[in-house]
Amino acid sequence: MPLILAFNIALGQGEKNFAYYNNETYKLYSEARWQELIPLAKESIQNGFDFYYMRMRLGIAYFEQGHYSPAKKQFEKALKFDPESPDPQSYLYYCNQYLGRQQEAMTYYDINHEKSKFIQSIYFEPGFKFTDNTTQTRDLRYVFIGLNHEFGHRFTLFHGYQRLSADFVSYLPMPPGPGPGGPVVEYPYSIIQNEYYAAPSILIAKGFYMSPAYHFQSVSGEGFMGSNRVFSFQLAKWLGRFKLYSSYYYSEINKLQQHQIEGGVVYYPLGNTNFYLQSQVTCHSENSVRNTIYFNKMGFKVFSRTWIDGFLTYGDMTNFSEQNGYVVYNQLDKITSKWGVSINQYLGKHLLYLGYIHENKEEYLTEIPFVHRNVILGFNLTF
Repeated sequence: MPLILAFNIALGQGEKNFAYYNNETYKLYSEARWQELIPLAKESIQNGFDFYYMRMRLGIAYFEQGHYSPAKKQFEKALKFDPESPDPQSYLYYCNQYLGRQQEAMTYYDINHEKSKFIQSIYFEPGFKFTDNTTQTRDLRYVFIGLNHEFGHRFTLFHGYQRLSADFVSYLPMPPGPGPGGPVVEYPYSIIQNEYYAAPSILIAKGFYMSPAYHFQSVSGEGFMGSNRVFSFQLAKWLGRFKLYSSYYYSEINKLQQHQIEGGVVYYPLGNTNFYLQSQVTCHSENSVRNTIYFNKMGFKVFSRTWIDGFLTYGDMTNFSEQNGYVVYNQLDKITSKWGVSINQYLGKHLLYLGYIHENKEEYLTEIPFVHRNVILGFNLTF
């Protein structure tokens, strides 16, 4: 009996040849039984039966389930078997688009032969910060308007102008009167900032991006005029479901020099943008004083066109820059931690953004703790 069983097992194993894998996977493909197709196709490849149609079937199975990172890998393998085939190129175009890698889609797999647009999109963002009026730092308002340009598919430029107004109050004694001390009056004033930000995005190779950036602030108010500058440089590399990036910042903020080195990773567990995790560590130094800032973020898709994300940042963020220099904290008050949530709603190809940021701060001179609550509304109009 054991000999007969061993013979049957050997015979069954022998039947799993090229014809078996080709016929069975084709049947599963024709019936759209994607979950059954995937393990069988992977088994076929592992056993040495690796060919164009097997890679295409496996890639389409992943694609139909919305797992674009593993699908992308299979279509790239298929393209090696037949470099001229339009089918894997078409799928690779959409995989890159759905993963947010539009520059790669347009550069390497431009199936629609689209021309670059000088003005690809316009971004408008007003924001408002308010406090409980327990400190000298009060409310803040700003508005940002930016343009995104395409110069070919490998090179894009995002730049824009921001105007910010921050309210403060000083407590000044009235002219001396009878008796010790005297009454104190509030003296409100505002600081105005005019800012310019520019950040090109350059596609160096497949999955490899470079983005230098520059942010300039002109600050004026109450007999004071000054300026701040931030230069940053970021490299990003995609590795399957991971996006790795590192950045260097050099800044001159409040007449002091700062250096920042940061490294981070974004992980897409499902192979798409429906769920993602991000972690980042930044080493900040100013006049040989060093500190570390930690950033963590999580986002997920809740409806067909709606994403929600939340983040937490903690560490001393005095004279600190982030998001490749897009955000610069130049107020003297110390930010000890901040957290926020946002909703991203797509309206066709346009994006509506609503965010809330909660900043825990300490006043510069008194170290009195207070909170800045930031409400942001953004709209990206894509042409």
